[in-house]
Order: sequence, then structure tokens, then C-alpha cells
Amino acid sequence: MDGARPGISGRTARICVAGLVLLATLATVRAPEAAADVAPAWSKVRFDGANTAFNTSERWLSAGNVGSLALDWTSRISPRESPLVSGGVIYAGCDDRWFCALDATNGSTRWKTEVGVGVPARWAALAGGVVYLNGSSFQGNAYSPVLLALDAGSGAVLWRTLIMNGCCGGTTPITVAEGLVIQRWKDSLLAWDAATGIQRWVVPLLAGGVPAVVNGVVYV
Repeated sequence: MDGARPGISGRTARICVAGLVLLATLATVRAPEAAADVAPAWSKVRFDGANTAFNTSERWLSAGNVGSLALDWTSRISPRESPLVSGGVIYAGCDDRWFCALDATNGSTRWKTEVGVGVPARWAALAGGVVYLNGSSFQGNAYSPVLLALDAGSGAVLWRTLIMNGCCGGTTPITVAEGLVIQRWKDSLLAWDAATGIQRWVVPLLAGGVPAVVNGVVYV
């Protein structure tokens, strides 16, 4: 695993507390009278660090126009995917080994990056022009989970960090806050430096759900 595991103290202590995949369809609908508006960003699952799942800038839909929604376009993506939307671009896993950026106006592919085998990136997060997601890497005789950082504009891999050697496939929710990428895996909660991918801390903790970060504290 890349990087060291420094001890937990001070400020850090506060933030501490594959197979065949069928493709799904991503569809967009549009309220005609709101077409000229700028689409509000949705950069992580459940919207923000507190997991409110509520976007206060969303003004497209109302009781007056919801009945006139119509299909705009469709594109094939991984099943159970939770797409990210920002700056007119949709980010989503497009099958079991590729992650894609799609034009939000027509669904065309802007870039496509191979991230591994058998690990649909359904829990990606976007922060500071970087997309953080899970992939896989062949280690020894098995595929092991990795965490990747991709440039949101080009899809280039900025860094790739091994999570656990020879461990379990799949993916879990990612939260980006305080310069850290925070994710639970098996019986641990882990944090990596968002700029470098170096592991910052590990807390033994069997937990579920999406980690929430509020005022420098992680809640799970």
C-alpha cells in the first residue's frame, strides 16, 4: 500500500472519529421552460458531506412543469450506477472496467478511462476537478481493489493506490472532505490524502452506510 500510516492525534483524531456485468441505461428528462438554466452540480452520492441528499440550488422542477417532462437522450452505463453531474458533464462507470465522462446535453462520450475489472464504480465522488473512484489491479494471482483519482477534464489517472492486497471485490461509498478521501472497507474506515493518494489513517470499525463529514468530524 502506498504511503505510511502516521499515528492519530490532535486535529487528525477529530476527523478519524467480478464477473459479467450487464449494462443499464442512463436517461435524462428535461423541463422545457428550464432548458436555458445552468444545471446544478451533484458531485457525490447523497449530494454533500453531510449526506442531506438535498440540493438547494435545484430550480428546474416544480408542480407546474413536472407533468411535461420528456425523454431527452439515453446512454448505456453500469447497473445500479449513481452518476455525478457537474459543469455540463456526467461522470459514471460505463461498464465493468471503464469509467466515462458524458456530455450532459446529448450523452456523447467525452473521455473513457480503464479502471479495472469487475468493480463498477457506482460510488464515485467529484471534488476540485478530480473524480475519486474504485477500480482494481492485478496483484499476484488475483484482482485487488484500488482507489483512483482521475482528472475530471481529461480522464487521466492522477494516482492509483492499492486498498487491500488480494481482498474482496466490490466498492463502497466515498466521501471527500478536509483534503481527505474517506471510505470504509471490510472492518476498517480509511482515509487517503486527496492530492497524493498516500494513506493518512486507518480506524478499525465495522460500519455501513455513507460516511458523513461535518465540522471536521466523520460520522458513520
